[in-house]
Amino acid sequence: MLDFSKILFLKHGNGFMTCTIIEDWKGMMNKIWIISDTHFGHDMEWADRKSGFEEKILESLRCVNINDMIIHLGDVSFYDDKKWHLEFFRKVLTNKKILIRGNHDKRSMSWYLDIGWNCVCDSIVINAFGFKILFSHIPLALNGNDINVHGHFHNKPIEEVRKIEPEYVSLHEDGKHILISLENSKYQILSLESIIKNYRKGKP
Repeated sequence: MLDFSKILFLKHGNGFMTCTIIEDWKGMMNKIWIISDTHFGHDMEWADRKSGFEEKILESLRCVNINDMIIHLGDVSFYDDKKWHLEFFRKVLTNKKILIRGNHDKRSMSWYLDIGWNCVCDSIVINAFGFKILFSHIPLALNGNDINVHGHFHNKPIEEVRKIEPEYVSLHEDGKHILISLENSKYQILSLESIIKNYRKGKP
């Protein structure tokens, strides 16, 4: 199980729950895997998702080993929440499963914990690969962290997002915010190591 003595929880007045793993990642576990905006059960023609995208995502989860950690950056499912969460957990055997709630994750925190997540919050900070990394669903201000890894935008053109959510785009464009998009990764889960390698190379 996750060692909850190593996680600092802080609930803010607006109900926003932040977490910090107060131990460096190195030597703590094997790999950290990142996924976002699975939107299981959602007809998403605007994101150019084809029929059967759920199967591609679920198949990609086979690379997650029992000692790994997986962080879902939110928006797990759109319909049939229980069905899709259980499908997800059938593929993910690790007991280090962290859900960062997205705007479509509207169930109670206790519901997500009861269904199988080991930690549920609105953001989490982890020290890994020489960076203090903030994970969230929407882009957040760094507030002393080095990088923000987030989801939410999918593969929408940035100018289209700017019309709807200009405050998020202005944060994202500082070069220290990394977008995780299943559409851009061909529905494959990504290791944090590969994300940081690309960041260091200046790749999106």
